[in-house]
This record gives sequence, C-alpha cells and structure tokens, in this order.
Amino acid sequence: MDRKRVAVVTGGSSGLGAAVCRQLCAGEHMQVISLDRQVTVPILQTFPGFVSKLCDVGDKESVRQVADEIGEFVDVLVHCAGVNEINYLQDLVSEDWDRVMGTNAKGIYFVMKYLLPALIRTKAVVCIVSSNASHVPMTASLVYNASKAAAHIMTLQLARELTPRYGITVFGVAPNKMHGTAMSRYIEQRVLQVRGWSESYAVEYQKQALLTGVETDPEMVAELIVFLTSSPARYQSLSGCVLPYGA
Repeated sequence: MDRKRVAVVTGGSSGLGAAVCRQLCAGEHMQVISLDRQVTVPILQTFPGFVSKLCDVGDKESVRQVADEIGEFVDVLVHCAGVNEINYLQDLVSEDWDRVMGTNAKGIYFVMKYLLPALIRTKAVVCIVSSNASHVPMTASLVYNASKAAAHIMTLQLARELTPRYGITVFGVAPNKMHGTAMSRYIEQRVLQVRGWSESYAVEYQKQALLTGVETDPEMVAELIVFLTSSPARYQSLSGCVLPYGA
C-alpha cells in the first residue's frame, strides 16, 4: 500500500476518543483524524500524522464539509462521540433529548453516510462505542439509555447492510462507566443532585454495582479497540457483534 492508512475518530478531544487517538498515533504508521466540537488536547498535536478537525457530528452540514476534507480513503472509523443528560422524565426537556440523540445516534448516521464512499474504497473497519446503558435500565437516564440502545441496534443493522454488500466490517464495544473522563465527572456530580445521594453513598453504590469493584479504564478500552481494528484477521469475523467491556 503506497498511501498511509487513515483512521477517523469521533469525539477525539477527550476521554475514550482521545485515548484511541493516542494509541493509534503511537502504533502503526497512519494518519489519525479527530472529529470533535472541541479543540483536541495539546499532547495529541505533537504526534506526526495527527489532524484535529472541528466538527459537530450531530450537524449534517458540519459532517458533510469535513467528509469532503478528509479525502477518498478511510480505513478505520471509531465512533466515540457521546454526551449525556441525567434527569427524571418530568424534568427532561426536548432540547436535551435532541442534543443527546443528535450526538449519540444521529451523529453515527451522518458520519457513516458522508464517509461511506471512503469506507467502501478500503473495505474499512468501523467500531461503534455504545455502552452498557444500551441494555441496562438506569435511574433518571431515559434519553442517554435510548441513545445508546439506538447505537447498539444501528451497529447490528449497519453490519447487516454494509458487510455483505461492500465488505465493510461494523462491530461495537459497550463499556461500563469509565474512570476519569469528563462524562464520568458529570455523572458523579449529577447523580448527587438528581438522586439526592451523599458522595460517600454514591462511591459505595458504584463499587457494589461493579463485578470487579473497579471502573473501566478508558486506556484499556482504547487498547482493545486499536488491537481489534489493526488487522482483518482480528476484526473480519466480528461484524454484527457488540462486545461488552466491564461488568
């Protein structure tokens, strides 16, 4: 192959997305493109071949413009962009519903649609990050759970549509709550406000809810994603699978 392999990561400015970008940049020789509404963390800017593009994945025109800039080939696509809203039904407003569903579900649709020609050319591999929230009901989490359930079924549907027709592999990873990310910090603060818990009770509750007693490390999830997407021998039989991570 004369050209560099190209990887696109949505939500690459922080959390799991940034971890995936770091590990892609540190591994094989490839161009890594982050799509995010925020400026990417400075350390990533030091990697050769790393490009950060401002993009709201929930906005059709924003995605279409960036897709034109990316070029003709995308070998790896990792959907990490995600936002959350914790509120009881009676307090959930339609603007928050649209914001969360727009990023977590519609964002997958827009990115897949406008990058599809580039994915077809390479018979690419696509990893969609959902969550255990896709199948585990949670308190005061209607829109987030709904958005991740949508991401889950979209993974299965896209695999059914794109794998036999174009040879594109589509699989998913569904992590538990991750440690130390911006979303984790939001959850920890918001749960105390909405559920009226004390901080010590929330910490103990989280420990008891986890099989290992330890939250998921985003670097470990990123390592798994990068490992699986690095070789057809690792990912080709995963199309249509959603792998749970953490319990």
